[in-house]
This record gives sequence, structure tokens and C-alpha cells, in this order.
Amino acid sequence: MVPTPFPHDSEPNLGSSNHRAEDAPPPLRILPTFEPDLVSTPVDDSPAPRPRPLPVTAENHVRLLIEFSAVTIIIAALHAASGLLIPIAVAFFLAVLSYPVLRWLHRRMPLALALPLTFAAIVSTVAGFIFLTLHLGSELQKDLPKYLTGLETWVKSTATYLESHGVVGATQAVARFDLRSGIELASQQDILPRLLKIAGSTVEAATTGIGSTVITLVVMFFLLLEAPSFRTRIGHMHTAGGPDLRPLLRTAANVQRYLGVKTLMSLITGVLAAILCILADLQYPVLWGLLAFILNYIPAIGSASAGAPAVLEALVTHGGSTAIVVAIGYALINFSCDSLIQPVLLGRSFGLSIFAIILSTLFWGWLWGPFGLFLALPITLLLKDLLSASDRRWIAKAMEGDSLG
Repeated sequence: MVPTPFPHDSEPNLGSSNHRAEDAPPPLRILPTFEPDLVSTPVDDSPAPRPRPLPVTAENHVRLLIEFSAVTIIIAALHAASGLLIPIAVAFFLAVLSYPVLRWLHRRMPLALALPLTFAAIVSTVAGFIFLTLHLGSELQKDLPKYLTGLETWVKSTATYLESHGVVGATQAVARFDLRSGIELASQQDILPRLLKIAGSTVEAATTGIGSTVITLVVMFFLLLEAPSFRTRIGHMHTAGGPDLRPLLRTAANVQRYLGVKTLMSLITGVLAAILCILADLQYPVLWGLLAFILNYIPAIGSASAGAPAVLEALVTHGGSTAIVVAIGYALINFSCDSLIQPVLLGRSFGLSIFAIILSTLFWGWLWGPFGLFLALPITLLLKDLLSASDRRWIAKAMEGDSLG
């Protein structure tokens, strides 16, 4: 059977007249590749489990040993270079403390005039405090043998009283303490240089040379000179691909805030202590007020030890009842300023635990002597902020607390 061809001028009827759009077959869909694991595993919306801590390996031990060795080397370097680092640290914190004065003056006059005025004001204030303290200390040295003699008499009379009321061996126990040698030492004219020498070689290296004072003043001057453009310079460094040092600005602000509040609290403490000594009719109220002002910068132990000389003078000159009143007065002043007013002004945004305060005070006091005692808390605040911006922020969290000395 031969098929009949269609004519050239005709089309086969394929039913196109009856074809509708809704009858068209659906378009082809490209299905994803079949993955049996995805199909068979149900979807789990629960949070991912925390990763397991890495096992303790020899590599971790080596890393810990390297870090400990590096910290030990840094501590040794800080101690060896204390004669240079202490003046620089003092200059840095004096500059941070005086920068608000510079900023206030700079808003009202050119920097070329505001900077010398700020520098002169800070140097004159510090020099005045040092001169007044040394002058009053030399005046006290003249009366120190008299006070020690009175203290010796009071101790012996107290021992006799205790012996008569049944405390056996009180007189013999007092006789073992040789106060006479202390009286002879106090009678010498070079007692202050001897005390500085006894305090340690760090103090001698940082205070007996004119070079340390020059370093402090020069570094402080140039820090104040560069302070107005410091923020802009840090931003340019970061834009140019350098490290991001902007957290240092927050650190400097925290240290500045702490030093400002601490200075205000120290001033209030010193004034109240001087008034207390005047009311107790002590001979050196200004000296004991200055001592309370200076020692209040030492956290935890400074304010507590500032009242000891005044209490001893009250004990020797006016008896035990006056000494108890002076001691209670100092305790109330320190508690009000350090535990009530200061936490309100500082807040808890960068508070340190009391253990961290005491530990840092002991460490920096051992490392840098008396200067380390004064600089301990500002340095610890700086280290805490730097640790918060690093992968060791857990150390900063461990240092936090509700107390700030």
C-alpha cells in the first residue's frame, strides 16, 4: 500500500483548531540531584552542640610553657628597666590627668598658649605638694625623738598595768623591743635619705637623679602636645592598613576618669583628715592631711595606713581616748569616700574585684617599689581593657567585680 502524498498547497489537519492553551503539557522541571542522606535525615532545628574542648596534648603544654616564659621575660625586663620606665609611666598618667585642663583652655585660647599654662600648672602643683610634704616632714623629724620617747613611756606603763591585772610576762615582752635604737636613729639628721634608701633601689634609681625628673617633664610635655591630634592619627593609621588602636582611646578615657575621680576623693579625704586632726588638737594637721591625700592613691592599703601616724601622735600627746576618736574618725572618712561616694561617681562599668586590686597592688609594689603602689590600679585598668579587646578576654572577665579601690 503506497501512502498518498499531500498536495503542496494544502496542510494536514492536526486538530489545531481544537487545541487550547490550558491543554498544553506543563513545562519540564529540572529536579535536584537525588541525595539519599538529605532525604532520609530529618531536619533538626535545635541549636548546634558546643564544640568539645581540644584534648590536652604536648603541643598545648609547649604553648603554655612558651607563654609563661614570655611573661617571665617581660616582668624581668620591666624590673631591669624600671629607672627609665617609671618616669615614662608617671609622665603618661600625669598627662592623662591634666589633659582635661588642656582641653578646657584650648577651647578658649590657642594651643600655643594653653599648653604652657597647663604644663606650668601641673608642674607647680606637684612641686608644691612635694616641697610642702618634705618641709613638714623635716619639721616632724625634730620632734620625732620626743614622740618616740612618749611612745616608749606609754608602752611601758601599759605593760605594767597589764602585769598588775594578771597578764604574766607583759613587762618582759615589752622589754624585748628596743625603742631606744629607734630614738637614736630619729635623732640623726639624715633619716629621710636613709628611709628612701631602705625603701629599695627602685626608688633610689627613680628619684635621686635629676635625669628622671627631666625625662618625666619632657615626655609629659610632648604627650600633651600630641594629645589633640591623637584620635585623628589613630584613625588615619587604621585607614592606611595599620592596627586598630581605637580601643586605646577608651582605655585612656577610663584611666582619665578614674584618676580624676580618685584625685577628687583624695582631696576630700585629705581635707577631712586635716580638719579631724585640728579638732583633736594635733600638732601637724596639715602634714597628716597631705599624707592622707597622697596615700589615698594607693588602693586597698593606702587609705587605711594614712591614719596611723595621726593616731600615734594622739596616743602619745593626748592619751588613748583621743587616739580611739581619731581612729574612728579616719575609719568613717575612708568608708564614706571609698565605699559610698567613689563607687557612685565611677560606676561599675570598669570595676575591679577586691582580689584583683590587692593582687595588682602587691605585684606592682614589688616590681616598682612605692611608685608601683601608686601606679598599680591605673596600669591594671589599662591591662584589663587591652585584654578585653584580645582573645584573652576571659582574664579581663575574671578581674571584674563591684569594688574599685
